[in-house]
Amino acid sequence: MHMIEENMAKQIEWCSEAPFYTLGPLTIYIAPSYATYQRDRRGDDRLKLPFKTEVLGMEVTVERLDMTDDEQIVAVCSRGKSQQRVSILDLTLPDPPPEGAEWIEAFRRWARGR
Repeated sequence: MHMIEENMAKQIEWCSEAPFYTLGPLTIYIAPSYATYQRDRRGDDRLKLPFKTEVLGMEVTVERLDMTDDEQIVAVCSRGKSQQRVSILDLTLPDPPPEGAEWIEAFRRWARGR
């Protein structure tokens, strides 16, 4: 509550005195774009899922990709009723690799160069 005055000043400055509620329709357009941006960053649409690989010598199924709170891309792997999240930087790819695996290789090269 102590920041109401500061936030109102920002509203007037940033929105040319238009109230924030008039900007509400923008969220209809921004939110779906942000979801697409997150999916693109994970690579869901580039990699053929699910596929089987090995983690610690055990066969698992990579079901989907996800992003952690600190924006690390992980593969959600399952074996029976157990699930484990593995960084795609550490994920062993099967031979032959799944369709779209070149995206993971490109991401790995990019990550090493950071």
